[in-house]
Amino acid sequence: MSCGTQCAGDNNYSAIIFSPDSNPTNLMIQVNSSKLSRSFGIDSVGLEQEVEVHAANLAYMIAISTCFGQNPFHRTKIVSFFPRIQLQNCLAHDLLFKQEDSVTAHEIRSSSREYLHWSERKKPRKLQISIPHLTPHWCTGFSCSLGRLYVQLFHPDTSSPSSKEFVVVQIAPLGSILSICFYPCTSPPYRLVNDTGFSIIVKQDIPISSEEILFPGSVYDFIWDDPTKDSRNVELRLKDGDSIIAFPHTVNLDNIDTTHILINLPDQEHLLLSASVSFDENGQTKTLRISKSTSSSEEMSPQLNEGIVLHFLLTLSRVGVSFVDNSPKELLYVSCSNLHTAVTQESQNRTIQLSLEALQIDNQLLNGNSCVALYQLSNNDNNREDTKKAFTLSLVQQLKYPNLLYITYLSALLQTTQIRVDYSLIYQLQSFITSSSSEDPKYSFHEVLESVNTKMANGTHNKKLVYIQLLHINPIKLNVSTTANAPSSIKKDELYQLLTVDNATITLNVLYQEHLFDEPECLLKTILHFYTTQLISQWYTTLLGLDCIGAPLSLWNYSGKGFHDFFYEPFLGLTKSPEDFAMGLSKGATSLVRNSVFGLVNSGSKLLGSLGNGIALLSCDEEFQSSRQSALREVPQHVGDGIVSGVRELTTGILHGVTGAITEPIKGIQQEGVGGLFLGLGRGALGLVLKPTVGLLDFAAYTAQGIKSTASYFGETPSRVRPPRFLVPNEVIRPYDNSMSQSKAIQSQITPNSAEELLCACQLSTTHSTAPYMLLVTRQNVLCVCLPNQEPPVLFWSFHFSEIDSVTSSGALLRLHIRGYRSPTTVELMCAAAAQSIAKVLDWLLPSHH
Repeated sequence: MSCGTQCAGDNNYSAIIFSPDSNPTNLMIQVNSSKLSRSFGIDSVGLEQEVEVHAANLAYMIAISTCFGQNPFHRTKIVSFFPRIQLQNCLAHDLLFKQEDSVTAHEIRSSSREYLHWSERKKPRKLQISIPHLTPHWCTGFSCSLGRLYVQLFHPDTSSPSSKEFVVVQIAPLGSILSICFYPCTSPPYRLVNDTGFSIIVKQDIPISSEEILFPGSVYDFIWDDPTKDSRNVELRLKDGDSIIAFPHTVNLDNIDTTHILINLPDQEHLLLSASVSFDENGQTKTLRISKSTSSSEEMSPQLNEGIVLHFLLTLSRVGVSFVDNSPKELLYVSCSNLHTAVTQESQNRTIQLSLEALQIDNQLLNGNSCVALYQLSNNDNNREDTKKAFTLSLVQQLKYPNLLYITYLSALLQTTQIRVDYSLIYQLQSFITSSSSEDPKYSFHEVLESVNTKMANGTHNKKLVYIQLLHINPIKLNVSTTANAPSSIKKDELYQLLTVDNATITLNVLYQEHLFDEPECLLKTILHFYTTQLISQWYTTLLGLDCIGAPLSLWNYSGKGFHDFFYEPFLGLTKSPEDFAMGLSKGATSLVRNSVFGLVNSGSKLLGSLGNGIALLSCDEEFQSSRQSALREVPQHVGDGIVSGVRELTTGILHGVTGAITEPIKGIQQEGVGGLFLGLGRGALGLVLKPTVGLLDFAAYTAQGIKSTASYFGETPSRVRPPRFLVPNEVIRPYDNSMSQSKAIQSQITPNSAEELLCACQLSTTHSTAPYMLLVTRQNVLCVCLPNQEPPVLFWSFHFSEIDSVTSSGALLRLHIRGYRSPTTVELMCAAAAQSIAKVLDWLLPSHH
């Protein structure tokens, strides 16, 4: 396969792509007579990657992306190849560009674009630009890092100050393309104003920097000689005639503040100067104004602004958002409880306080292992009010700059968060996102470039800027766990059941930065990059939390907690009294034993369960695997429950192994003839050995889980805020019905593998029973379910419509006349209207099954 495009310095090159081995999803690329690139994959949808192709000293930069096609090719993966770096000239004149320390330069005309490939691949990957001239004056080289920076260009006529030109360089990703746009600087980033009667020498705080002289009453637009330096300090020196008064004082141009400078002059007692950094009216330029000041406390003290004070308070007991796919089926329910918002606004300041008492994300899949996907762990070690909140946000904003979002202080705190997700939810969310993205229109390469040009030409740099004087996000601690409930639609070779994680602790450090000034999107990317880097650096926590190796990180955490309490509790009691010391010693010893036993039992159960999952996959019996996965959803509540469940699974494994040795050869003959007989004999013999082994491992794992549940280490596990939404296929989404939603949840517990549509449900009278009962009517069955207190529902009886001859009602009594029964099955409903309604529904459904 070959493709052609155009790039700076090489306007006609072709790329040849082929597979390096037998795997068709791993490819290599060659440009003209270059060397082969590294091997790269093209099978992952949504993946954007960069490939570098070497040809002599040249390095071609190629971007690759994979996406789904449009209908009817929504299952076809489209692989696109783009030039990685695009230069866009939005200036009124032409530009020259080249790699730093390279002699090869290229021209980019006004309102046009070119593609950048590195002409010297072994030299620094920095870009320089200049105005075309016989002896061009190149700006300082800058790397292609995301963000915005300012560079200074010089026109051929360098004798006048107007020969200087400020250019804004905006570097942003647009799909797979890294776009570098040059556009005019309408507002300089910095401005220096001298309101004193002296000349002031300004020097940048970098090793090689030119000095600028500010004459009295002058205004000077300022830019850094090296835009890549982090330092934003300038050194000020006062010049009196031909002599320089060496007071040098350093001012940070990013610090919005006022500094007072005291100078001793030869012919005067002293001189007090004020160096004030503030924003101009448009909120785009930081202005350093140097003026004479007085030593009076009245002038140096802040002025109080009197005006109207506005207080706004909003309290919501609960807010919930439901996520529903196209099935329709509810996937997630995000809820916030006790949301408090307080806003105080004065003439020039606004303060916002936001807090959540609880933040919870529920897994609304009916057959999922984890009902709650995200929740906060309670903090019982501290009685402070702020530690009881799941999330708090504090923001202080100044309103004196209408075109600038000026934030003086921004702080956020998120309590320790537990994340528990099973693979069924991950798979459903992936399908939901994929189906949504597959509906988006796909564009050709030239359409993408035109979109890039349009966005840049429309002036995306004119967005409202954000200045954050102090950003403080407290450390974040996440405990991540996944379960082994793989959906039936997942291929068996993906081995989802083996890749489970137990309490992998991820700790994100504090984010503390000062004087952030950029567009909102760029600031958000900076914050995301900070946390993404930390997540990548903690990959080992996920590896050490895998169940297939016994979750050693979880064992370490539990043991560490026990040893910490063993020493900390007695020491804390010793600081109070001898009685508290004895109590602390008892608490510490109890915690050490409990955590050590819990950690060992937990690791053992995880390891045995993973071994059982792996051996069950080797049995090649989908029916056995499905029944086992359904049983794994039931978590033992205590030791006795664990032993009972373990004995049940051991018995099930033995029965499946024995019956499989007989039924597998029969299935083989029925499906594949004589050849299938030998395959069936092999599968039966394999299952005769593996399935009882799986049962034995499950017996040990369930017993260990029962011991772990008895310890009650985690206390009460949170439950769903509400049952999953009851939805009817091919109908609009209606307001939430709690009664039908609860009934649907009960049906899924009674018949987890059934996809029958629930038509109606009714509570039965409790006059003649101590436990409540419920009657469920589906498309094919009538079920009576017992609802014991704090126990799973139990199926009392069930009849298929083909077994029912007729239905009658008398008052609140509903009678089902069952074929082969002498007397009808009678249930008492809550009222006569309910009995008549159920009878009408059954009379309408029964004829279609007779």
